Amino acid sequence: MDRAPRGGKEASVCPTIRRLFALLMPILVFVHQAGAQEELPVLETYSFQLGDSGGVELTFLDPSIKRGGAQFRFTLHPTNVGEYHMRLEVFRHVKPDVITFALLLERIEVAFWDSQGKLVRQVVIDRSLGPDGLFIIGDSADGYFQHRRTEQDLATARHITIRLLGNYE
Repeated sequence: MDRAPRGGKEASVCPTIRRLFALLMPILVFVHQAGAQEELPVLETYSFQLGDSGGVELTFLDPSIKRGGAQFRFTLHPTNVGEYHMRLEVFRHVKPDVITFALLLERIEVAFWDSQGKLVRQVVIDRSLGPDGLFIIGDSADGYFQHRRTEQDLATARHITIRLLGNYE
């Protein structure tokens, strides 16, 4: 049996592989963590049919998001053909001596769909929710968040879905 002597070529491969592994390991860990991110918890999902007539105006109020005391209001009204002004509000007023959990709202997703179920536009509100992209109404506290925007090219939109993502803690 012919073997390479100790300290020969066979011995130098092992440190090279170790160095390569040491360089790749942080990259592999980062890729694994990025792929393993969990979906945020869904507080509520709303769905609205707009019908075939243009210029539909919509006002919606949920008086108790996931039965937790915070409220959600969504307003959509036409400004021009295929253009809508949208306002989203999340708020809570707590009466004195009432104990409530904190609301942590991490993202609001609004999707506009055409009559065939094809996505026309998706609006994701996360960074503008507050510091670090998080809107918090503290334990037993009042709070108010509002986001307004105008969306164009929605003439083919016939269905809207809205998802509030976050949690009560």
